[in-house]
Amino acid sequence: MSSDEFQHSRVPVENIYLRTPDFSSDRIMGYNTGIRPFRKSGVRLDSEVLADKLIIHNYGYGGSGLTLCWGGAAEVLRILDQEISANPVLASIQSIAIIGAGVIGLATAHELLQHGYQVRIYADKFSPELTSNIAAGIISPPVLLGHESDSQIALLNTMLDVSVKRYLKILRSEKPEFEGIREITDYRFESGIPSIHEISSGRFQQICLEQKNVRVHFDNGFIKHGIQVREAGLDGKIFISDLYANVIARGAIHQSVYFSSKNDICNLREKIIINCTSLGSRELFKDDDFYPVKGHLIYFHPQKEINYSFYADIPGEPDYWLKLYPWHDRLILGGMYEKGNESSHPDMAAINKLLSLGRKFFGQQN
Repeated sequence: MSSDEFQHSRVPVENIYLRTPDFSSDRIMGYNTGIRPFRKSGVRLDSEVLADKLIIHNYGYGGSGLTLCWGGAAEVLRILDQEISANPVLASIQSIAIIGAGVIGLATAHELLQHGYQVRIYADKFSPELTSNIAAGIISPPVLLGHESDSQIALLNTMLDVSVKRYLKILRSEKPEFEGIREITDYRFESGIPSIHEISSGRFQQICLEQKNVRVHFDNGFIKHGIQVREAGLDGKIFISDLYANVIARGAIHQSVYFSSKNDICNLREKIIINCTSLGSRELFKDDDFYPVKGHLIYFHPQKEINYSFYADIPGEPDYWLKLYPWHDRLILGGMYEKGNESSHPDMAAINKLLSLGRKFFGQQN
C-alpha cells in the first residue's frame, strides 16, 4: 500500500512517536558481509545412499536459516524415521554424524540429541566463525522468487509453522530454552512496488503476534506511514552462541575436519550422516543449483532508544532495501541483494550506497 493509498484508506491509523536512528559516521563501529546460500529449486531435504552410508541432505535455506532451522530439523527426523521403517537394521544405529556447524547443523544436532542419538559434528569452522553468527537474526518468511514448485512451497510453509511455534513457545516460557529470543516491535514501510523481497500476507500472519496500521512521527520531523508488527525476534549473536553451548552440553562431540570430496565423507565412522554444509554441497555433492547472494551489514554503536526494527523497500532500487535491527551491543543496518557474488570482503561502494540510502530515508545529510 502506498502512502497516498494508506492516508485515504478507512483502516484506523494510530499515531506512533519514535526516536530517529543516527547514521552519522562517528556512530559506525564496523562493517560485515554474509553470503546467503540460495538454491534455484529451494531447500533440499531428502536422502541418498553413498557407499554404505545413508546421507540425509538438509541445506539450501537462502537467508532463512535462523527462521526455518527447527522446521528443517523436524523434517530430518521424519526422513530418518522413514528410512528406518524401510530398513529396520538402521534402528540399531545410535551414533549420527552431522557435517556443517551453522545454525542448520546445530538445530539438527539439538533435536537428534533430544531423541536419544549420539551426535558428532564435523566442520572446518565452528561458532563464532560462521555466517550464522553474522546473520542479524530476523524471523521472517523465506523469500519466494516465483518459480518454486508447489511441493517446495508446501515444505517451506510446514517448516515455517514448526519453527515459529517453537520460537513462540520459547518466548512465552518462564524458563526459556535458549537465550537471545525476545519480543520486538517492527515497522514496515513498503511502497507497494513489487520486488524480490515482497512477502505474502498469508505467510506473514504466521509470524505476527499483533499488527496495526500506524503513522510514525520521528523526532526529526519525518512522518512515515506503514504497519506496526509485534513479533518474535532474535539477537542472533546470543542465540547462536547459546544453541552451540547447549548442543555441546548435551554431549555432542565436535571435530574440526575439512571435506574435499565425497570420499572424505565415506571415510567417516558413522553410517548415518546429515549433510548441512550449505554452499559446501556445491562441490561435495556437485549441486549446481546454487546461486550465492551477498549482503552487507553496517554496525552502529548501540542507541538506547532505538529498540525497534524496521523494513523499508527503496523504489527504483530492486537490489537494495533497508532493514534496521537492534542487538544488545550494536545497531545493525542491512539490505543488499547481490546475486552471484560470494566474496567475503566488504565492498565499500555498496556499503556507502546503503548508508546513503539509510540517511536519505530519514532526511539526514551524507
